[in-house]
Amino acid sequence: MHSIIGFTNILMKKDLDEKSHQFLENIKTSAVRLTILLNDLLDISKLEAGKMQASFTNVVLDKLVGNCINDVHSLLDEKNLKINFANENECELECNQKLMAQVIINLLSNAIKFSPDNGEINITINQFEANLAGSKQPIVELVVSDQGLGIPKSELKTVFDKFVQSSKTYNRAGGTGLGLPICREIVRLHRGRIWAESPLDIESSSGTAFNVLLPVRQKTA
Repeated sequence: MHSIIGFTNILMKKDLDEKSHQFLENIKTSAVRLTILLNDLLDISKLEAGKMQASFTNVVLDKLVGNCINDVHSLLDEKNLKINFANENECELECNQKLMAQVIINLLSNAIKFSPDNGEINITINQFEANLAGSKQPIVELVVSDQGLGIPKSELKTVFDKFVQSSKTYNRAGGTGLGLPICREIVRLHRGRIWAESPLDIESSSGTAFNVLLPVRQKTA
C-alpha cells in the first residue's frame, strides 16, 4: 500500500488534466483508507481481548457522517446511488472519532456494495433515553439501510462473525467478511450495541438495516 501511495504521489506531480488528477486523488484516498483499515485489523485482537485503550472526545455525529459520505462519494457515483441523510438537530456524541468513522464507512461501504444501481441508501440519527449497558441514559441511534439483496433471518447474527458473509451475497460482491466484526468490536468498546434487520421489504425479501445504539456519554474510570 505504501508503494501505491508513493507512485500515486509521483504521478500527481506530472502535468495532467483535471480528470486524470482526480482519478489519482481517488486512488490515493482509497489507498490511505485501506492502509488505515489494515492497521485496524491488526488491532482487532486487542479489541476482542478488551485491551484496546481508546481516547474519547466530543464529536458532532451528523458532521462525522457527512464527512464519511464524502469519503465514499466516488463509490456512489459508480452505481448512481443516492444517499438520503438530513439530521435537523445537531447530535453530539462522546466517542473515539477515528474508530467511529471506521464503523460508519464500513456500514456505508456495505450498503453501497450490495445496493442495486440507481438505488437509495438511507441514514437516520435519533436521540432518546433507553436502558443500555446496565442503566437508563441518553442514547444515540444510527441506522444505515439499503435496498440490496437482504440477509436471511437465520444469518442476521452470524454476519458479525469473522470471515463470515451472507449466503445471498457471498459470490456477488467479494469482500473478506471482516468489516462487520470490526464494527461490532468498536461498538462494544463504546458500550453500545449493533445489529441487523432484514428483509425490509417483505414481498421482495430485500433491503437491510444496520442499527447502532451508543451512549451519549462514556463512563470514565
